[in-house]
Amino acid sequence: MPDYGFNPRKNCDTVRDGGDRVDVLTVTVKGILARRGKILFGKNPAGDWELPGGRHEAGESLEETLIREFREETGLSIRVERLLDVRVAEILPQRPLLFVTYAVDSTSADDDSPTASEEHTELAWLPETEIYDSLAEPYRAALEAYWRQGQYRWTSERVGRLRRLQVPISVGLEVAADDHP
Repeated sequence: MPDYGFNPRKNCDTVRDGGDRVDVLTVTVKGILARRGKILFGKNPAGDWELPGGRHEAGESLEETLIREFREETGLSIRVERLLDVRVAEILPQRPLLFVTYAVDSTSADDDSPTASEEHTELAWLPETEIYDSLAEPYRAALEAYWRQGQYRWTSERVGRLRRLQVPISVGLEVAADDHP
């Protein structure tokens, strides 16, 4: 059995499939929506910033889950662009989740003013480099995947952060003109 860093028999939900016990991970699907060098984050009731998205429901594709959750949490309509990251992580101790993160694009006419649902105390467009260190591990990993795929205009601050993180920056390196005098 692969080493996932946790014991699935101990740490996962158990369901019955006929007479058999089946251990399952809860799947949560998140999206990175970027605008003008900032990413949309929601502040949860615990005061932590997280990416919009939520729990996968039976009968939905992962993309359908993300589209539904994004609409519920932000009021925005999105198009799922591409898969960025998949990982098992624990936000709450002993409760592993399977995080699936996609890059998304807004199809809403007014995407500058998302509306927070009861799941978030606020929504904000934030520069990822300012809050990176305070994010939970699956969100940091998703941002790193986004950076590696060259979806941002690279500033010297981002390049410096990626070098400190030892993330390869050879793909799509374009230093923003406004970052230099």
